Amino acid sequence: MPKPSTVVVIRRSRLSLAVQVLLGLVLASYAGWWLDYRIAAVVALTAAGLGYRHYLALPRRRYLRRGQANGHAVWESSPDGRVWQSERCQWVRLGPLLSALDLSGQRLWLWPDSSDAESLRHLREALSEQSDGSSE
Repeated sequence: MPKPSTVVVIRRSRLSLAVQVLLGLVLASYAGWWLDYRIAAVVALTAAGLGYRHYLALPRRRYLRRGQANGHAVWESSPDGRVWQSERCQWVRLGPLLSALDLSGQRLWLWPDSSDAESLRHLREALSEQSDGSSE
């Protein structure tokens, strides 16, 4: 009996942005401690700007679903939930708070605020089943 498709809405993570800005501030304070406050200010502004640019480069929402075709898992993604495109999807890192997956060559980091907990749990289960099946 085929399993129902798993649909996950993945959002941009504000937690990721906060961690990137925090790391930039730590680097800037280190530069301010050992070098000069002007270098620290440049480092802080650059780190905040790059972190925010990375945040804006990600789509607001990305839909990812798993279906079955000929007994194999088929992954599809969509920017709007209407037009679906086939993707190759595999785990890169599986963790309780931070996970990463590879969508047709593009690395996607899943933070706790990237989706609701139930959807992330279903996604982890689906991908771990897929990786268990491919190793046999």
